[in-house]
Amino acid sequence: MPRFKNCLKKNSRSVDSSAQKKSERGRVVVPPESVSHNEHMIVERRDGSLLMLRRTRYGIGKSFSLDSGKTWSQVVDSGIPHVSSRFFVRRLHSGNLLLVRHQSMKSTDENGKPRKLKRTHLTAFLSDDDGETWKGGLVLEKRACSYPDGFQAPDGTISIIYDYERRAAKMILLARFAEEDILVGRFGSPCSKKRIRVDQATGVITEEISWERLRIQDGEKENLIFTGI
Repeated sequence: MPRFKNCLKKNSRSVDSSAQKKSERGRVVVPPESVSHNEHMIVERRDGSLLMLRRTRYGIGKSFSLDSGKTWSQVVDSGIPHVSSRFFVRRLHSGNLLLVRHQSMKSTDENGKPRKLKRTHLTAFLSDDDGETWKGGLVLEKRACSYPDGFQAPDGTISIIYDYERRAAKMILLARFAEEDILVGRFGSPCSKKRIRVDQATGVITEEISWERLRIQDGEKENLIFTGI
């Protein structure tokens, strides 16, 4: 028994020692008026710098780091029109960047008026210049949806998962496509397929646990975790 006690004491000292060595490596300053949910994604650019895109009240902000994430520039508007909602970005095997977000890249409609942005028309875009410009536009889902995420398989197939009608249909759907589909704007490759059902919740929201009641209990003025972040 004494041997085990000594072992525990030694391990405890080791844990305490390693904990003391931990420190903050870097942080990003977001103007208070732009702060939204802390949802951000980082990609490494070809020159070794880091690009962070993050959700803000106005849509998508950006920040850069030139020292491997130790310090970051203040978040500014990325110039990408977007509703305040989550997006998805990653580097593809080709070296291009993939961005999945809501609606087109145009900030105005056909009449020249500011476009009313919504969580509809989840669309995939490509960039061959590290996010300076975006090409293509493959609409993965026209209906209201949110929270895209995904990956690229070794064969190049891209899979994007998202939620659809979290209060009604309560579905998790998946869109599968190839990089060339993004440029032509249609599901044309052999691997491509949209609205693949991954899962569907069957629970019923009763009056006792209604979304409105949960929102009030959350104590927030905005629709947060229970009502569709």
